[in-house]
Amino acid sequence: MEKKLIKYMIPMIVVIVGVLWYLLSCDLSSNERLRESTYVMQMDTEKCADKNNSIETKEFSGIEIKLISVHVCGAVVKPGVYQLEEGARVIQAIEAAGGVFNDAKQDYLNLACFLRDGDKIYVPSAEEIESGDIPDNTYETIENILCININTATKSELMQLPGIGESKADSIILYRKEHGNFKTTEDIMLINGIKEAVYNQIKDYIKVQN
Repeated sequence: MEKKLIKYMIPMIVVIVGVLWYLLSCDLSSNERLRESTYVMQMDTEKCADKNNSIETKEFSGIEIKLISVHVCGAVVKPGVYQLEEGARVIQAIEAAGGVFNDAKQDYLNLACFLRDGDKIYVPSAEEIESGDIPDNTYETIENILCININTATKSELMQLPGIGESKADSIILYRKEHGNFKTTEDIMLINGIKEAVYNQIKDYIKVQN
């Protein structure tokens, strides 16, 4: 009887061991595939992140930078007209001109002033300050030095006036062609869109001359 039991038990044990081994192998294979899948997903995520970062950098580098032109003169190493980024200050314009000479008195200016297109910066010397022989405007904007003849001014010259854009400049030129020269500066208010408020902004910067 015992021999019969042993005879039947051995094959059953072999089958059970085989099933357990099969199940264990499947579990290890499944874990390995899961690890591989996780690694692939991680790599894809990193590639996407790198691509997005690249796009953001490209877009950032494509930002348009506006430039302004300013005239730097006086006791500077290289007087001239320089282009700077919009929002630059007086000190940056002086640095662009190579800095100042030893006898320059750049502290006479407000070095922290923001610049605008067409500004002029004159750096006086110590001798000029002592003698009082200094230009009236050591730091002057385009508005301070404008004296535009509205009878002969070009479109670009008219557009330098405060409150005068492209359409108003075109209207001024068209009026001259149709009606002739302006007789007085107040006549500019005959232009459609140029009323007293605009005239008050520009009256100190215009003249009429045939």
